Parts: sequence; C-alpha cells; structure tokens
Amino acid sequence: MLKEFKNLRLSIKIALLGAGSVVITAAALVTLAMWQSSQYNALAKAEVDRLIESDLNHVTEGVYNLVSNEYEAARYRLAVSRKAAGQIPDRSARTVEPGAASILLPAMANEQEIVANIRKVITAIKLGQSGYVYILRGKGANRGQYVISQRGVRDGEDIWETRDSDGNPIIKIIVAKATVLPRGALATERYRWQNRGERLPRWKVARLAYFEPLDWVIGVSVYEDELQMYREVLNGGQKRMMTILSIAGAIISCLIGMLGVALALTIARPLKQLQKGVETIIAGDLDQELPLQADDETGDLTRSFNIMTNRLKETNEEIRQMVVGIVESEELLRMAEEISHVGSWSLDLTSNRLSWSDEVYRIFGHEPQAFEPTYEDFLEMVHPEDRELVKKAYSESIDAGNARYEIEHRIIREKTGEVRMVFESCFHIRNEEGHIIRSTGMVRDITEQKQAEEALEKRILSLTRPLDDNWSIDFEDLFNLNDIQRLQDEFAQATGVASIITYPDGTPITQPSNFCRLCFDIIRKTEKGLANCYKSDAILGRLSHRGPAIQPCMSGGLWDAGAGISVGGRHIANWLIGQVRDETQTEERMREYAREIGADEQELLAAFREVPSMSHEKFEAVARALFTLANQLSATAYQNIQQARFISERKQMEAELHLLNSELENRVAIRTAELERMNSELESFCYSISHEIRAPIARLEGFSSTIKEVAGNPDSDLLVYCAERIETASNRLKTVIDSLLTLNRLSRAEMALMPVNLSGIATQVMNELVEDSGGRSIKAIIPPEIVVQGDPDMLEICMRNLLGNAVKFTEKTIRAVVEFGQTERDGEIVYFVRDNGAGFDMEYTKNLFVPFCRLHSETEFEGIGFGLATVQRVIEKHGGKIWAEAAPDKGATFYFTLSAVGANGNSSSGKDRF
Repeated sequence: MLKEFKNLRLSIKIALLGAGSVVITAAALVTLAMWQSSQYNALAKAEVDRLIESDLNHVTEGVYNLVSNEYEAARYRLAVSRKAAGQIPDRSARTVEPGAASILLPAMANEQEIVANIRKVITAIKLGQSGYVYILRGKGANRGQYVISQRGVRDGEDIWETRDSDGNPIIKIIVAKATVLPRGALATERYRWQNRGERLPRWKVARLAYFEPLDWVIGVSVYEDELQMYREVLNGGQKRMMTILSIAGAIISCLIGMLGVALALTIARPLKQLQKGVETIIAGDLDQELPLQADDETGDLTRSFNIMTNRLKETNEEIRQMVVGIVESEELLRMAEEISHVGSWSLDLTSNRLSWSDEVYRIFGHEPQAFEPTYEDFLEMVHPEDRELVKKAYSESIDAGNARYEIEHRIIREKTGEVRMVFESCFHIRNEEGHIIRSTGMVRDITEQKQAEEALEKRILSLTRPLDDNWSIDFEDLFNLNDIQRLQDEFAQATGVASIITYPDGTPITQPSNFCRLCFDIIRKTEKGLANCYKSDAILGRLSHRGPAIQPCMSGGLWDAGAGISVGGRHIANWLIGQVRDETQTEERMREYAREIGADEQELLAAFREVPSMSHEKFEAVARALFTLANQLSATAYQNIQQARFISERKQMEAELHLLNSELENRVAIRTAELERMNSELESFCYSISHEIRAPIARLEGFSSTIKEVAGNPDSDLLVYCAERIETASNRLKTVIDSLLTLNRLSRAEMALMPVNLSGIATQVMNELVEDSGGRSIKAIIPPEIVVQGDPDMLEICMRNLLGNAVKFTEKTIRAVVEFGQTERDGEIVYFVRDNGAGFDMEYTKNLFVPFCRLHSETEFEGIGFGLATVQRVIEKHGGKIWAEAAPDKGATFYFTLSAVGANGNSSSGKDRF
C-alpha cells in the first residue's frame, strides 16, 4: 500500500494530507469535547453529592434544634408553674443551669410532653423513598429503646441487640458513637440493611446527634441509592451531547476535506516548471549563483542551493579564523599562568615526551625552557616521602582508565633545597579506540595558602568548619559546650540560683545547674508542668538590649530571670536563672497548681519548702550580672563569626581561582581537539558533498538531454518517465542541501541551555512518526520525566533522527518495538534508543556517523545517510559522545551521554569530561 501511495500524483497526496489532517483534528476536538462533558458530569455529580450531604446535616441539626427548643420550653413552663406555686424565686426561670434537668423537670411527665410536641414533626420528615428520623435512648438501663420510631408504631421497643445484614450490632455501634459527641456535633454511620420483602441488602447512611439533657440519640436514616436518582438524568444528558458532537464533527470534516481537495489541485501546478531551473544548474558549476525563478518549491530549492555554496565558503573562512584564535588563546594562557602562578603540562605516552609551560619551570625553581624535562626528571623533584604516592596516583589512573585525578604533594627546589607544596590536576586524552595516549594537566603552588590556613586555624580553635552565613549557625557551633557548662555551674553555685541555657523556644542546650527538687523532680516530670516550663523559659529569654527579664515562673510561680544571647542580631539562645521564692508565693497556691498539673500535693509542698528564699533586691542584682555575662557571650560569638567568615571568603576565592585555571586549560584542550576533528571531517565532508551533489545533477543532465532528443518526436510515456526521474533527482538534491544547511546551522548555532524533558519530546516524536507511517503497529516504551540540561531545539532534532531511524529500520519487523530510556555505566548516566529492526554489522561502525555513508542500500531503506551525522554534531555540542551496538536482523541500540557545555566552556550538567 505504501508503494501505491508513493506513486500517486502530488496533488492527490496533498489533498489526502489535508483531508486526513482535518479528520484527525475534528476527531480530536470531538474527543476533547466528550472528555470535557465527562468532567463536567463528574463535577455535577460531586456537587449534588455535597448538597445531599448538606441536606442530611440540615435535617439532623433541625431535629436537634427542635428537641433543644422543646426541652427549653418545657423547662421554662415548669419554672413558671413552680413560681406560681411559690416553690422557687422568680429569677430561677431564667438562670437554670443546663445540667439541672433532673431538678426542674420530672422524669417522665415533661419528657412525654416533649415527645408529643415533636412526634408529628419528626414522623412527617421524609428522605428519599423510605428515609426517616428516629430517637433512641443512649445510656442507662433503657439504652437502645425507641423514644420515637418510624411512624410511631415501635415507640418504647427495645432494639439494643439488633444487627445489620453483616451481623454487626448496629444499634450498639450507633449509640456508642453518638453518646460521645459534643453538643451540636454530628457523626455518621454507614451499614448494610435489608427490610422484609427486599431481595438483597442495601447500603444505608445514618447521620447522628446526641441531646445529653434527655439522653436522646437522634438519628436520620436513609438508603444511599434513593439519593442517587440524579445520576440517570446527568448520564442521559451526557449521551445526547456526545451524539450531537459526533455528528457535528463528521459534517465539519467532510466540508473542510472537500475544500482541501480543491486547494491541492491549485498547489501542484507550479511544480511543472522545475525543468527550467534544473537546466540552469546543468549549464554552470557549484560556484555559480543560480537565478531565482519563482517563489514556490522551485524557488526554495534554488535559494537553498545558493545558500549552501555561500555557507561552505563561510565555513572555510571560520576554520581559518579558528586557527588564528587558537594561537591567540595560547598567548593568553601563557599570560594567565604567569599572573595566577598556575602552570600547565602535557605528557605524550607514545613518545614519553613531557612539555612544561614557563610557569611550571618557575614553580620548580628553574628558568623557563632551561632544559627539556622528562617524567623521571619530574619524579626527582618530588619530595622523597611523597614520590611513591605520586607515582601510584598517576599509574592507577592510567590502569583504571579514569578520566581525571587530583593530588597535593611536596616538591624540593633543586637549587635552594626549599620545600614547596603544590596541587596537581590531570586529565587523560583518548584516541578513537578509547586508549589513553596523552595526559594533560596543571600544577599550582599552594605553599602560602597552606601556611595561611594553618595559622588561621590556630586562631579559631572554637570553630571546626568555615561558615558562609551567620544565619545558618547554632549556639553549639560557636562555643565549646563543656566550657559553657562549667561557666554555668560556677555561676549558679556562686549566686545560689538555678541556671540553664536553652534555645529561643525553651528547649534545653545545657544540663540544669543547681535545680531545686520542686522543678526538676516534680513539676517537670508531669506533661503539663514541662510544657509550662518550656513556655516560660521562651518568654524569659526574649532578646532585649535594656536589661534582663524578671518575672514569676509561668509553671510553679517562683521568681525567674533571663537574658537572650544573640549574634549579628539573631537570637540564638537564652540564659535563664531563678527558682527562688519570697513571701508572694503561698502554699495554698502551690496546692492548686499541684492539682492542675496532676502532681502529688504533699510531695510538691514538701519540695516547695526546700526552695531557697532571696530578697527581691538581691535577685535583681544577680539578674543584672547575668545580663552582662550574656552580652559578653554575644560579643564573643560575633567575633567568632567574623573570623569564620574571613576563612570562608579566603577559601572561596581560592576555589574560584582554581576553577578558572582548570576551565582555561580545559578550553584550550577542547578547542585543539575540535580543530583536529574539524580538519578531518572537512576532508571527508568535501568528498561526500562532491559525490552526493554530482550524482543527482548528472541524472538531471541525462534525463534533460533525453527530453531534448525526443522533443521532435514526442513519446508521452518516455517524457513522463523522464519528468518523474527529474523530480526524484531534484527532491534528493533538495534533501541533500537541506541536510547540509541543518548541519551547518547546528555547527554555528549558539546553545540556549535549560531543563529539557526528553521523555516528552520522545513521546511527541513517536506519535508523529506512527501517524506518518500510516498507523503501523509499533510498541513504544518511553519512561516518564527523563529531564536533562541542554538546548531544546537541538535535542529535538537529535531525538527525531534517532527515533526516525528506529521506526524506519523496523518496517519489515512484524512486532516492532522502539524504546527510549536511560541507564548508568561507570557512574555516568547514559541515554539510549533501541529497536528490534534490521540492525547492522558492527564491522562497519567506523562509517556510521560519516555524512552520506549508508549501511543499507536505498532499495532496502530510503534515506541519504545524513541523520546520524547530525545527531553526532548535536551530542558533541552538548559535550557528550554517541556510540552504537547492533547485530544483523537483531536490532540496534544507540547510546549517548550529555554534559551540556555552554558558550564559556563550562559544564552545566552531567559529569566532568576530564
């Protein structure tokens, strides 16, 4: 079927494409409308469910309020009658307590009156077809007895042992759940119930409330399915809406499809003028600019060809400028090394030739370029105690195939005998087979840095790590807690008060000092007492610059004081003292507090009498001394922070300098390797262009000559054949030119790095490829949310080519499977595209990414062999690599990595390449 479609006229193809697009669009719109209708229907059902829920609440609350009002009215009538009989004062009718029902209301007389008043109202309430309201007794000997039943026929009946269809004691469950409800609160019980005459049990819902003064459980019961009649109405409306939308979509598709057929007939006519443009190409060469004949497809082809020739000239000029730029970069590198005291070196493993920059000679104490160094010369300059460590680090990195290693070691300057400390970083360069052939790196003298670090560390022994921000520290980061604990203990012992240091929220930092038994062994052993202590400690330690906070403790009422400790304006701790008493604390108050927190009264009083007493004036003097001491700790903390910040800033500057030096070395190495690769590619590229462009031009020339020969005695079949071959050659030429332009744009384009969802791109591309393939059955495996850092447009081109190849080479596979995913190899994330199609012989992988090189003939699979070259260019611009694994008729897997490199050469995601 695909072959017949290829042989159709272009106008018919365009018409079919337009009509098919409209049909798909209309179907999508109808599907979306149906989905929206379903969503609306679901929302409508949810809203009605909410209204039903609200109605059940309203009915239950209404019955509860009715009972409450009747109860209050009965109380009022009883009060009035007693007043008339002279039993109680007049004011008792309005000041009766809620719990006094047993005093004001006779047990049964008034309850019967209330029942009689509300019975008609309750029995008249209907919910659904059979829902009703009932009242049960909740407690005592009559619990589970009907007060008011459905229609009043079972009033007084004991249903305590009643069970539902599942055998659960439903009345016991309902009464137990209701009798614990607060005043005005509601509860719900759902159970299955089967009335007499019914075939199957149904779900029933009971909304419950409890009126405690009368010990009444109020229930509103109704079958769930009797409240769901609205669903049939909503479902019927949805079906009618879907029918109307389907008919409308079909009519619109037919009308617009007919319009697309009419427009297609007018689009195909200008293509017949292509022969004139081809003859102009045959008359000249690639350096000649072809004149623009029209603004249609022929004009696009002419413009593309002219752009291609101009871009090739520009590419050659760019390569020349790149060589000049590399020379300039080497001079800049030499200047940067001299300024930053960082040198670079390179070791060729094939020739064992070691080269140093001028700064390396200076670091090792020699004049620049004074001699030609070797690896053995370098080892002689390494400190004897570090020599084996350096040799082992380098040899192990080579044997393990690591991309990079770093090391710090000592060297000895031969002329002066001076010992210096250096930092070395090395990365290895591999050949096409993956073998390490060269080591390149940098060396930096860090002697002064190490000396400065050791001196500063001795000055700030209290800090074990540098701090970038004083807002990220705690009290224990600034002080030795053992020293602080000793200071706190001595202060408490000297002043006779209890003492502790806490966080601002009251949580202890130090162990309590001189705490009395009242607080430590009694009050803080209760849950409420401990919470009150923490709350009081937090308030006492509030930050103040005017003086200490002095007030009675919020827990036991003893006198306490506190002062806040801060650093840079940030409150980090409280120093609290107290647990002293004076005449304002009484034993009666302590008895009340013992009952409040649930402590033993006698034990608490005995401990209270042990609390030391102190005059208020003396306690204030101790508090002021505490305030002075806390301020001194705040000042010490701030000084420590300033010292820590100085260390952090110094190390940050050194790290940034190290990073800049590494980036400069990496950039030079990358640019050098890129130039070598481009020169190699350019030679192969020019040969491929010559072959791929000359071949279709030769075909165009041959068939044009044939047309001229038969012009006098025209043969319509031959002319048609020649025209079709001319069209085929022209399309191939246009494809070649478009591919060249795409590759050139990728080489020149600036990357816009951002998070890119590769899973989303792969899903979209696969959907389009399946649609373009005529709806082939292809199983696509794409995991969700594979997100990388890169240029979204370039990565889309990459995925489109890889997935397109996978779909194309599974055309002859019965059960085609295309998979995109990620895995991990050697600690690096690797992405892959896998198919179970034709595959290829791994012997020919060296030509896999060469432009215009194909591993299958055009009779097997169409294409010009340019897609994988484009993919390789995208992957390399992202700092990654791509390779393949395959076998004939067993499918192929293309693996690639991404280490997105921006314009400045910095790796912005993934692992370092060196």
